[in-house]
Amino acid sequence: MKLFLLLLITLSLLASMAVADEPREGAKDADSSAVIDYDEVEAITAWLSHYHRIPTAAELERVSPRAREIVFEIALDEEAFLFHRHRALHALSHWPDQEVFDFLSGLLTDDATDEGLKHHLVMTLARGFGDRAVPLIEPFLLNHEDPQLRISAAAALAKIDGDASHQILLRALEQEENSIVRSRIERYATRIR
Repeated sequence: MKLFLLLLITLSLLASMAVADEPREGAKDADSSAVIDYDEVEAITAWLSHYHRIPTAAELERVSPRAREIVFEIALDEEAFLFHRHRALHALSHWPDQEVFDFLSGLLTDDATDEGLKHHLVMTLARGFGDRAVPLIEPFLLNHEDPQLRISAAAALAKIDGDASHQILLRALEQEENSIVRSRIERYATRIR
């Protein structure tokens, strides 16, 4: 419990230090003439910092009418605190439009994307886009060399109701040689029958 509290305090301090250098009254964005309201950014970041769950779209939009745009900015920022960026990527699935789909699927299929981030992306795409994400997730289950990523892909497919995801899990079960991955796939395949 003490370790958990210490970790929580450390994350809070890091988050506050990350925004401490930002101007408080707003500044012009380099790419536009729009004024960035740092209070809104800080408030959205605070909501993304909740440990137990990702905030809903309604919760984020109550903080700012620009919630989607702010969440997208955090998700795009490779220099953002990693926890906040992962949460922003997950939260983007609240707005499952073409722009979000293209961004998330582009990250997932980009060889330069960190493997750890791909674990998050397969689940985010599954939750946000369902059947539409199946063709993107399938190669990670059937062909990826990392057994942990295959497990993540299987878990993501198990979140998608439907015959297509179930059939892919069954196909993966037939070809999987790693006994640990195989047992996980079997568990996920039986879950969605």
